[in-house]
Amino acid sequence: MANPSVRLPWLVRTNYRMRVAAFLSLFLAGTLHMAPSGQDLTQWAVVGTLLFAYPQVRYLRARYGADAMKSEYLSIQMDSVVVGVFVAAVHFSLWLAFSAVLGVVISSVSNRGWRCLLTTLPGIVVGAIAMAGVGGLHVSLPTSGAATVLSMVGIGGYLLSVSQFSFRRNLALRKAREDIQLREVEVLATNQALQDKLGEIRALQQKLEEQAHLDGLTGLYNRRYLDQALKREVARCTRDGQPLAFIMVDVDDFKKYNDSFGHPAGDVCLKQIAACLQSFTNRATDMAARYGGEEFSLMFANTDAASALRIAQQLRLSIES
Repeated sequence: MANPSVRLPWLVRTNYRMRVAAFLSLFLAGTLHMAPSGQDLTQWAVVGTLLFAYPQVRYLRARYGADAMKSEYLSIQMDSVVVGVFVAAVHFSLWLAFSAVLGVVISSVSNRGWRCLLTTLPGIVVGAIAMAGVGGLHVSLPTSGAATVLSMVGIGGYLLSVSQFSFRRNLALRKAREDIQLREVEVLATNQALQDKLGEIRALQQKLEEQAHLDGLTGLYNRRYLDQALKREVARCTRDGQPLAFIMVDVDDFKKYNDSFGHPAGDVCLKQIAACLQSFTNRATDMAARYGGEEFSLMFANTDAASALRIAQQLRLSIES
């Protein structure tokens, strides 16, 4: 069972108010039409009770049922049967029948579309036949003046009400669309900001990864990265049958230099040597690294021993100069 404290859908609440007002108008118009004849008043009292009780029963069904919208759509279908009973009860009075049938058709189409006429019109016929079976079939098309006026006022008011509710619904939908568009703009802006932040994070992550692979003093690759790269290149060159040259560099008497000129000067010296080594790595596969302390290394893929010896001699002369 549904929780009665939960607010009913807008359609259920709106249709309930419209149903109560419409059936009250039908009852008043039918009373004005039937009263002067003095016939079938007992039968009309039963029909009046149905017109008053039916909207309340359907509303309670929607409120306490498991599915309020499903119950409301069933109520829209049953409205046609009740209108059929009313039409037969007023002896098919032209204005009363026209107003009642037009009202229930408008209600059905506005809530469920044109296809609902396939069930709405038969529902009216079923209700009329049922009422005729109980009270007899009586056809009297003329409508009294007061009932005609009330029918005109009723159907006019009903159409205006439907138009007003449609306007309010369209207004709410337009506002909802505007809110959605605004939220979309906000989401896009937030997404762009997140993308920018993500780009900054990725750039920072890449920078940190590079820093993790680099020696802090010289800017060359560090020993850890060298070990990984050397292992990878040895495997590749072995697989492809290519030579791999590996040159070790050890700065002579660096400890004496450090002791004589101090560690800051020693750091400058190591940076200059690193720059010299870096100048010999002209290909993407060439690599210079700080092996540790004053020891350095260079790796050249697809380089034979003679070429490596020539590079080493050039490197020594460059550092010496």
